[in-house]
Amino acid sequence: MERLNLEYIRILNGPGNPSEKFWALDKRIRQDKRHPGVCTELTKQNMIPTIVRLLRDDVIVEADVSVFSDAIREAVAVFL
Repeated sequence: MERLNLEYIRILNGPGNPSEKFWALDKRIRQDKRHPGVCTELTKQNMIPTIVRLLRDDVIVEADVSVFSDAIREAVAVFL
């Protein structure tokens, strides 16, 4: 989050008029909201896709998944 905050500050302090900077920041925040390392809605229904995204985005490593059941690990492995 700290890295993102610094990037947002850079957008706001960058060139352009205030409205351009606002809309650029708005677009960036909307994109970042979908990144699982930032925020995610955790439900049982979307657990496997969330774990896969976390792995693909290097938020977690495969060793972190070892605490889950065999069924969950196998389902995750299908998507990797």
